Amino acid sequence: MRPSMSIFLEYYRIVLVALCFFQATQSIPPFPHGIGKHADAEDFDSSFIALKMFGSSEGMGWTTNKIPNLEGRVAIVTGANSGIGYFTALELARHGAKTYLACRNPGLAEEAINKIRAIVPGSDLRFLKLDITSLNSAHSAAQEFIKSEERLDILVNNAAIAFKPYELSEDGIELQLCNAIGHFAFTIPLLDLLKKTSKDPESHVRIVNVSSVAHSWVLGTPDFSSVENLNKHSYCPIDRYGLSKLMNILFTNELQRRLSNTNVICASTYPGGVNTKLIAGISVKNYPILKNLGWLTSRTLLTPKDGAITSLYAATALEVEEKGLRSAYFCPFGVAAKPSKLAQDRDLAKKFWELCEKLVKEKVKSLSPAHLKISIHPGK
Repeated sequence: MRPSMSIFLEYYRIVLVALCFFQATQSIPPFPHGIGKHADAEDFDSSFIALKMFGSSEGMGWTTNKIPNLEGRVAIVTGANSGIGYFTALELARHGAKTYLACRNPGLAEEAINKIRAIVPGSDLRFLKLDITSLNSAHSAAQEFIKSEERLDILVNNAAIAFKPYELSEDGIELQLCNAIGHFAFTIPLLDLLKKTSKDPESHVRIVNVSSVAHSWVLGTPDFSSVENLNKHSYCPIDRYGLSKLMNILFTNELQRRLSNTNVICASTYPGGVNTKLIAGISVKNYPILKNLGWLTSRTLLTPKDGAITSLYAATALEVEEKGLRSAYFCPFGVAAKPSKLAQDRDLAKKFWELCEKLVKEKVKSLSPAHLKISIHPGK
């Protein structure tokens, strides 16, 4: 590559990083119009900037105090050892749900479980080993859960890899794209249990896929004809992260379509600009030029605790069901907004599903019947 082109690409990436901060503080749907109402994702709202400057969700509508009693419910949160996932698991446990922390690292998961138990004595917490970068691990984790439980009320697919140098997983998938494909492999075997649970008239079964505003940064239409073509969509880490978040929404929409004759509600979420390890990965490790901007992120980004609110709204708020908000895209703190046009493309969602299905059938050593049945019942 010519030096001039290399310099251009580096500046391009830095501009994208700057957009992370800019969009985190500005490109948010308006909140005063009320929880659960639709808004355009391009709208600007100064009250949300004020919220971020003070780092609190207080006074901004739906809060964790509105989570209903979850006793008797069973939940899974992936990537729950830290950040948004940790606070999602904490609140589910606080409100009575038996909560599984599905994580890659047993030691970190155990630390998180101990922290939650110290805050919520008597909480029922379990560890489930899950690595979303391995389709076999994702499938095995689902099978282990099915052996242990007779119901599943809440599934929050939160785990994510972000802003990593280009690398392929053991299955030949670019690592960040596993954010969506790995969760597909984990979710599909759980569908029979989720559908069974949803037949209980007292249940409120939810599948929540955590996405990002970065889904709207994807340039061009992804090629889902093969994983090789998908891997080539971009070699910029920020672009690939955005693509994975677009895929999260496509998965949500196609999954809801295929579950249209059930009581299961699927949703995707944008938690807001949150000061997590993912953001730290952009500003410090990969882009040293931004290493002195820690003060900016601490003042303009939400805390992980506040970042979890939108996931918790999608997973527990009764009004989601009452208002028929199926396959909704929720922004902070419970606003149903319109995602990008690509995210709303039904044909693209179907193509993504078909690629995932093909990869799972090729790579998973012991495929469960659930993986095969879902393609036979696509709904309307």
